[in-house]
Amino acid sequence: MIKKLNNTFRKDIEKQIIEKIKKVTKKDFDSLLNLQEQIGDEWFSLDEANQTTIGSELYFLDEENQTYHKLLNDISEQLDMDFYFQKTVTIRAHPYYHNSTYWYHLDTNTFNQHPEQYNVFIPITTEDVGFSLVPDWFTKLSLILTNNDIKKLDKRKFLTNYKWYRNICRWVGKDYNNLEDTLVWNSDKHLHTALPRNNTNRFSLDFRLLPVDHDTNHKYESISPHQRRVVEYKPGSFFSSKTIRETINN
Repeated sequence: MIKKLNNTFRKDIEKQIIEKIKKVTKKDFDSLLNLQEQIGDEWFSLDEANQTTIGSELYFLDEENQTYHKLLNDISEQLDMDFYFQKTVTIRAHPYYHNSTYWYHLDTNTFNQHPEQYNVFIPITTEDVGFSLVPDWFTKLSLILTNNDIKKLDKRKFLTNYKWYRNICRWVGKDYNNLEDTLVWNSDKHLHTALPRNNTNRFSLDFRLLPVDHDTNHKYESISPHQRRVVEYKPGSFFSSKTIRETINN
């Protein structure tokens, strides 16, 4: 399943991102799309987890944030389902000519995240988005051929695919270059990647949702080398203790 939803709160979140960046950098600017030339390259240097310096300042959409609650409630209504939600949203600020995340991966298999979760991707800058999703049939085929270990197709584990495999993924997949909508997909069914960038910055949100009815018999602890602490992909740990509808109604 890949669904496009209305990106209802994009402008509200964009405004909050701009206000936060102006406060942190003490600089004025007029566009996120070309922010790098306005605040300086040093704010777009990357850490080992491929997060930029400015991106690391943008973890403000958390389980206490009312805009995040409204966004989640809107998604819940559009999907007609209740869910637990990732406690803190990742806001990504990709630098110019960025290609170090050009790596097709599957969160549930690559990082051992919950197999029943959904991924959510929300573009804040809607031009030159540079995102790719692979259909479920090819993702399933890749899992079969690797005996359920998609990392076997990584040339450098957690960093890059073998070029031949990445080229096939790009060929069978769908690129999203100009995107206004929110994308939601089954995390275990669609390989995905950020695509190499040109001379624009991309700002986007990504987070995960866990259905109310989910398998609680397994422990899904992160195996990411970039994880700074042990994370269990269950309610009350990586995900919220209450569902979004419980949160809104309380």
